[in-house]
Amino acid sequence: MKKTLFALLILALALPAVAEVRIDETRQVAADATVTVENISGSLRLSGWGKNEVQVTGTLGRGLEKVEITGSGSRLDVRVIYPRNCHDCGGADLEIRVPVGCRLEVNTVSADIEVGEVSGEGRFESVSGTVTVATSGPSLRVKSVSGDVVIRGAGPRVEANTVSGTLTARMPTLQEGDLESVSGDIRIEAEIAAKGRVEAQTVSGDVELRLPAAVGADFEVHSFSGDIRNEFGHEARRTSEYGPGRELEFSNGDGSARVYVKTLSGEIRLLKR
Repeated sequence: MKKTLFALLILALALPAVAEVRIDETRQVAADATVTVENISGSLRLSGWGKNEVQVTGTLGRGLEKVEITGSGSRLDVRVIYPRNCHDCGGADLEIRVPVGCRLEVNTVSADIEVGEVSGEGRFESVSGTVTVATSGPSLRVKSVSGDVVIRGAGPRVEANTVSGTLTARMPTLQEGDLESVSGDIRIEAEIAAKGRVEAQTVSGDVELRLPAAVGADFEVHSFSGDIRNEFGHEARRTSEYGPGRELEFSNGDGSARVYVKTLSGEIRLLKR
């Protein structure tokens, strides 16, 4: 009996080691290569470095088969392989280092995505994972359904969409921005470039823009039933004598940029920073 218990104890202690598989793979690529990454659950952390290499490290959870890395120097595809009909498989937690200037395309289901220290174009999509991006690339596209989206220090052009997640964008300067949500809130803090354009739209989420007091822009703001708060000195007016709708149009500074904000039932706040 004691031998049986001892054997079971040894087996139990050994299980965690068997459950996870370590990954450590490196591939040579071009400095401007396109790198795609696919994962279902777990986490992805991507960061740039000065080598023309893609390094994939991390762990595969229970039941996962492998990380498949295919492609050539101009395009590399990294994909976590899940077995069919695997209902209790673990997730994959990966750290991926890529050339600073490469182009990134990342897709997950529930896995969180965290990106930093890259300067190429980027497209990042998740269903329920949180997406956090800090890049200086020329253009950025981020999409999530129920996960939050956080953008820091992005390049001049940003396109971001959520359904119910909160969308937060904090960046030095924004040239072109298209930010949309259904029920999630949108929060933007940025300098708007001369002749720039920013559009933020929600259905029931609140929209908050925190801008420099001297921002030069024409503003067009609409809310069907939510309040409009404006720290730039102009008050919203009713769109109808009997309806709840409000709208606000005004110019600040040289008025060279364009800011368009619209929501149905959310509150809109234009704040000075």
